[in-house]
Amino acid sequence: MSQAPIRFFHPDDLAFRLAIVSVQPADSGRFAISVARGASRYALTDSRLYGPFESAALQGQIDTIVDALIKDGYLRGGLAALVSTVATAKKPVLRARAANRLGHRRERAAVDVLRTRAQSPKDDISSVIVALGRIGDDAALPEVRTEAEKKLLSRRRAGAEALRLLGDDQDIQGVVDRALERLPSTVAAAVNGAGALNDDDAIIDAAMALPLKDRGLVADSLYDIGAAHFGGAAVRAAVEVVLRSPFEKPGFWRYAKSILKRAIIRGDDDAFGRLLHAFERRSRKQPKGSVATLKSGLDGEMRAVRVFSRETLDWIRKMAWRALVQVARHTPERYPHAAAACLVPYRDTDDEKPRHLLVSASHCFALMRICHGGSSRFVVDGHRAVVKLKKNGLKPEGREESFANLWDAPSAWPAVRRLLAGERHRLVLQFALRLVAAHPAIVDEATTAELVAMLGCPDVALAERAGSLLSGRLAGDTVDIDVILALGASENERARGLAVDAVTRAAHRWTRDVEATLRLVTGPAVVREAALRLLLVTLPAAAPAFRGALAAGVLQRAKLAPATFVATAATTAASNLPDDGAIDDLDDPLDGLGELSAVLAAELLANCSLDDALVLLNRNDAGAAIAAVVISGQPDPLAAVGTSRLHTLSASTSAAQRRVAAVVI
Repeated sequence: MSQAPIRFFHPDDLAFRLAIVSVQPADSGRFAISVARGASRYALTDSRLYGPFESAALQGQIDTIVDALIKDGYLRGGLAALVSTVATAKKPVLRARAANRLGHRRERAAVDVLRTRAQSPKDDISSVIVALGRIGDDAALPEVRTEAEKKLLSRRRAGAEALRLLGDDQDIQGVVDRALERLPSTVAAAVNGAGALNDDDAIIDAAMALPLKDRGLVADSLYDIGAAHFGGAAVRAAVEVVLRSPFEKPGFWRYAKSILKRAIIRGDDDAFGRLLHAFERRSRKQPKGSVATLKSGLDGEMRAVRVFSRETLDWIRKMAWRALVQVARHTPERYPHAAAACLVPYRDTDDEKPRHLLVSASHCFALMRICHGGSSRFVVDGHRAVVKLKKNGLKPEGREESFANLWDAPSAWPAVRRLLAGERHRLVLQFALRLVAAHPAIVDEATTAELVAMLGCPDVALAERAGSLLSGRLAGDTVDIDVILALGASENERARGLAVDAVTRAAHRWTRDVEATLRLVTGPAVVREAALRLLLVTLPAAAPAFRGALAAGVLQRAKLAPATFVATAATTAASNLPDDGAIDDLDDPLDGLGELSAVLAAELLANCSLDDALVLLNRNDAGAAIAAVVISGQPDPLAAVGTSRLHTLSASTSAAQRRVAAVVI
């Protein structure tokens, strides 16, 4: 675990003026906490070691030690200077940066001065309010609540996100309710409907149907609802609406920028990375932006402003990097994951033609800062958010990534594995492969899903290694259905081939397990087809008890599966349908249940009543297939179905329902 040393200073005790709290590795993956005190860093005469502690309990022990030092009169290093800056600095930017640092450090001793500053709001008010939220002291709730109810976007955003950080459920619900009130009725209805279905598409479609001038506020309001409500569908939809819209246009850009800032505050790394990359990429096509007269989100005044200008985008990119630096310094275990989320969207197509001291990826600011920010070869341009060579011909020396030690911790390895999956920018892939060379366990300890993703890696050696590991996991005595299903669902051809091989090789095991059989025949298409081929051969000779249990499982799954249609009079005559009688070739996982029903006819007749069959008939294709078996087993199928229903089934757009009609006829 990476933990930066915490320094404390005592204003009165000269003999023990300095205290340093640091974390040291101990035995068996545990950690010890060192507390050293003295007159200076060269004279630490009092040193004590606490622990060892498990990693899960470490932060709590550090907090206990820190609280004890503060009670003894110690102040965190730099605290006095930061508090003084917030209280007395004349420039808002200095006050805002000091407040931001106090918030990240969670300095409870700064709450009073921050609350005082919040009473006289200036340009730094948003940073002050967010800092109060990060510190987490409920004493700041009155100021935060006031800001959350403001109409101005920047102040409302800061208050709402601070309330989330403080975690007051009642206040958060108030934020959600106000966000819902800002939504048009069509979008609000889609949000409420998505709560049970976890469906983002309905929200996205409703929002994209709105005029562009209204869509920005809707996107920000959707993100304001938060991931804890409606299954997170509103948040995911908000990001998609931004990415699918011309977010650089006046009237929309301020809201797109607001969502990026919200993502930074919440630690929503995926949204942060996707939006930052999209902003950067589009800014290259429109470097000058456009001029429009708009209301300021800070003071509400109307003024002519340049929207989506090069200067604004440079500020955005630098602000994003500062946010990553704060993560690395104050929550180091999060940094690799946040950095990986920023690197994932980059592709080689983001490169530009190199010129002079600018390399092809110089304008990929986040990529270059993450992968080469610790290099002696590169430097940030003094005027632009671009990274350039110091001098042509310089060769790499040592590790070049920023915060290199944070990538070595095992907790960072899932982030590295994410960089190895699929197509990535060549510099990102090279960076990840260097880490794999130093830590082979990054790949060896990968989950099945991660290995499947690595099969699509452009690096042939890594893809082969991932395939070998997957083959080894499937070669054991146990049948890992989760592995087979993950491979079968992959877009990678080799992964699907491994899934088919595993189904075939382990048939003598899974064909004796009802649950495993049902999972395979309702799995991805390649898995389902391979399993059905084997079952159709083995089931006729299977034990009666197994056949009966399998039939009961087929019936139960068909009943519990979502309804996909209701039988209605078709508007298209059957004679106008394609020759094969089907209206589409959509893959349906329930198809496997339908195919099994023909082999298990006797068992289904024993388990399914006519009334149940008639219900299933109108539920889904699998239910219709089961109904066909049960109805055909009746003494008088036509009487069981009825003439009216037979006419409806004959003209149905569902091939499965028309087959029932054919059985009756």
